[in-house]
Amino acid sequence: MAFISVKSIAKGKGFLNNHGRIANYDLALSKGKAGNGFALHIYIPPKTLKQARFIDGDRVDLLFDPVDQSAMLTRVTEGGWKISRANKQSAGCVSLSINWLPADFPIPDKVTPAECTIADSGILFKVVGNKPAKDYQTR
Repeated sequence: MAFISVKSIAKGKGFLNNHGRIANYDLALSKGKAGNGFALHIYIPPKTLKQARFIDGDRVDLLFDPVDQSAMLTRVTEGGWKISRANKQSAGCVSLSINWLPADFPIPDKVTPAECTIADSGILFKVVGNKPAKDYQTR
């Protein structure tokens, strides 16, 4: 028998970064728990952060267009969420957890890649999901 590391195969095909996280997307969304409610998790891999010129310590806000079902992560000077990695030495993905959303914001049931466009104003992406936020537990 000859055993082969699945991780090394996946990494060679671009599905894993050095920290074992999926990195074969430009941006991904998923649903998670937050206390008695839920949170939207936005995963941003290093290549997207670099293209958008976001760095550790930047603050971002999530803007939502309910008509177009699109969103934008944009840099702000106050408020918003702070971009930071759990481990300062990490070159892995950044994950933002957002605990409150408008009732009509679509939420995915699993990790779902979202196509994004990098603009001077931030990272624009189509919101992906099959249920509106109002269908989840009370926040």
